[in-house]
Amino acid sequence: MVFCLQRYYFFFLFAKKWHLNTFFVLGWGLAHSFSVSLLVDFGENSYLCASNIHLEDYRFMRYFLLFVLALIHSSIALAQEFTNPVWPRDWPDPTVWLGEDGRYHCVATNPRRSIVSDDLFHWSMSDVTPIDEASWEKMRAVSKHFWAPDVATLKGGKRNLYISLYNSAEDSNIGVLQEVAPGQFRYAGIVTSGKETGIHDTIDPEVVTDPKTGKVWLFFGSVGGIHRIELNKDGLSLKEGAKYEHVAGLKVEQNPSRSKVFEGA
Repeated sequence: MVFCLQRYYFFFLFAKKWHLNTFFVLGWGLAHSFSVSLLVDFGENSYLCASNIHLEDYRFMRYFLLFVLALIHSSIALAQEFTNPVWPRDWPDPTVWLGEDGRYHCVATNPRRSIVSDDLFHWSMSDVTPIDEASWEKMRAVSKHFWAPDVATLKGGKRNLYISLYNSAEDSNIGVLQEVAPGQFRYAGIVTSGKETGIHDTIDPEVVTDPKTGKVWLFFGSVGGIHRIELNKDGLSLKEGAKYEHVAGLKVEQNPSRSKVFEGA
């Protein structure tokens, strides 16, 4: 689109790639001036930049135009197209982490295989077996369902895999496995057990490190409520003296409509 307004010619260039909408507004003034505006729309957030450049030499303007066009081209090239689902197989409750090899790794419920990606959009099956058979035998001795793994990277780059070991709402547990080789984890034991605490639905773990305090927190739960408990720095066991805290969600029997019930930490 081209039109003239107040002695300026405005050229609108629209580029739409992936989720990125970019509007470049180039105005060439008739009185030795050149205005440039850039509107970038990232969904809910929009950013507008504008400038007016007074030029005595039109040759500089030509060079500047070439620079702006190169910027447009590069911004479009950086936005990648993709098609959902990015992994078209049964792969529930995925957890993703960035490995030392610079690639993204992902495991899901029943983590017998892992997938890898260079860009989070294009995935392929990995040759790495995330959990060895000896660890599977130990986990099968605890439960019959292995849900919703969470891989957490702790201080010093050490990495643990937390997993739901579920038999029933009353008999549910969070297990932990240590990384012993890139993308490979070995069973280290139970972190918390619903049979011991009385907390129903001790499943769906999420481990985070508070960047201010350095404390390591395990969040977990589902329709029985969301709870948290502090872990030791290695993330393998509960911190001595730590207490369970209910942080969100009501139990189903307290809220039959489920308007205040949360499934999954």
